[in-house]
Amino acid sequence: MSQIGDLTEMLRAWQAGDNVARDQLFSAVHDNMHAIARNILRSDRQRHVVQATELVNECVLRMFGINQLDWRDRAHFIGVASSTMRRVLVDEARRRNAAKRDAVEVTFATDQIGGDDTTLDIHELDQALTRLGEISSDLVQVVELKYFGGLTNEEVAAVQETSTSTVKRSWRTARVWLQRELSHPQM
Repeated sequence: MSQIGDLTEMLRAWQAGDNVARDQLFSAVHDNMHAIARNILRSDRQRHVVQATELVNECVLRMFGINQLDWRDRAHFIGVASSTMRRVLVDEARRRNAAKRDAVEVTFATDQIGGDDTTLDIHELDQALTRLGEISSDLVQVVELKYFGGLTNEEVAAVQETSTSTVKRSWRTARVWLQRELSHPQM
């Protein structure tokens, strides 16, 4: 059986109440999630307030609490993990800002989207994604799946139940929109 098939089986077993399968699942995807977290957090080393391992661990803890979700496959799992990772970063930034009044910066990896990396406050990224969500929740989901989840276009298409060409168009649209928004933040 392929790794993707194994992950899908682990998801189904976890959904059926098998906690051993849940632990095996998170063990199997941990390295992938850790690499994504490192990529997201690769901003100014002096301003790191959360480490990649902490981000992954908090994401995993939150996902352990999801009992009612109908897990479909690996791509769906990574989609949920990417949304959870975004929420963890925003929550951590809010907590730190309340305590210190300092911004938490992350690097928005625009090298994935054809530009130089842009370091910005996680709140700016979250607010931009929220504004984008008012226009299209599908575009936000594409960004979350690709940026926070590290999914390929094909995997995003599977999660969204659409074509790969639609995902490519959505990704291009979202990148351009976010680059514009993030270079001219709202007041």
